[in-house]
This record gives sequence, structure tokens and C-alpha cells, in this order.
Amino acid sequence: MAAEAAIGPAQTIMRELPGEFKNWVSTLEISNSAKPLADILSNESNFINFNYTEFLETIYRIPKKNIWYIHGDRRDKNNELILGHAPEAQFKEEIDLHKSKSKDLKIKNQTAYDLSETARYGLAGYYDATTKKSIDVINDNKDKFKNFRHIEDVVVIGHSLSQVDYPYFKEIIKYNQNSAAMNWHISWYSSGDLKRIKQFVSEMNISNSKVKIFRT
Repeated sequence: MAAEAAIGPAQTIMRELPGEFKNWVSTLEISNSAKPLADILSNESNFINFNYTEFLETIYRIPKKNIWYIHGDRRDKNNELILGHAPEAQFKEEIDLHKSKSKDLKIKNQTAYDLSETARYGLAGYYDATTKKSIDVINDNKDKFKNFRHIEDVVVIGHSLSQVDYPYFKEIIKYNQNSAAMNWHISWYSSGDLKRIKQFVSEMNISNSKVKIFRT
């Protein structure tokens, strides 16, 4: 009972976070007062929208057919939004139910052993429920990624370049007919962004000569 009580908050997050997050996103209001990206965005471009809102359509009049809401559209009442953290290999290894190291634990007290196992199962469920299912998104949208094979310029605006989204960028690069020649234009706002851009470029094996950064 103590273990179940301890992991109770994690179970609450698993159960309530998706719905609460969608409710919060639905309250966000989009203002038309400023259009800082008007000179960058083109109606002829293809867009991958990571932030759940229709600001591209509302503010910049981008046709909806040109936009892929990769993690869901807040206006869609039939599907949940995709959210979560990046899979952390070390954490997963520690709680992977298929590689449980509990047999190696030198716990003489049965109660302590049961406590450990209950917490292990509960945290494993939390980990799985709150990890962003990037691989599932990729597997369900192979054709969309293949449609980017002729893209010559990629413009990344306002993206944190978190590792959780790396698989998407790798997929775009993988299917491109001439990925080495792709030009990357990446926005930055803070010094932290510059560090993430450097890491991203290295991880994607992008030549520095093909990268231009601009401040937003």
C-alpha cells in the first residue's frame, strides 16, 4: 500500500495529463497584431507544425493542405495530442520490466522486496505512458516523409531542437534524394539555442557550410 501511494501522483499524471493538456492548449488565443515571420513563410512551402495550434493558418494564411500537424491539431476532437519526454536510455534500462534486475537485489525482507517490485512496475507504466511516441508517428506517416525527398531548403523556426524530435529530422534526411546538398536555415533566440543548434547539426551529420542561423 505504501508503494502504491508513493506512485499515485505518477498514475494521476498518466490518467489526466493528456486531457488537461488539450484543455489548456484549447484556451490559447492567437493574435493577428504581429506577423514577424511574414517575410520568411511562403504559401508555396510545406510545413510541419509541432505546436498543436493553427497559427500558420490564422496569422499567415497558409493553406491547411500545406500543413502537417505532426503531433495533432487542437481543433481535432477525435484524436489525442501527442506529447511527452524523450526516451532516456539509462532510465529505461533501470526500469525495463523485461530486464528486471530484481533477482540480483540482496533484499532479505519480503516486504521490502514487494515494495521494490510494486514501485518498479508502477514507474515502468509511467515511463511508457509519458514518453513521446515518435517512432509510432514515423511508422504511421512513412508516405509523408517520403514526400519530402525533393526538398532543397529546410527552415526551422522556434523549435527547441530537443532530442525527442531528432527522429523526425533524421527521417527527412534519410528520404531526401540529395540530403548532403540540403540547405538548413535555423532560428535562434538565446545562447542556449545556439548550443542546441550546434549539437543538432553534429547529430544530423550536416555540414556547417550548409547551415545558416538567424535570430528571431
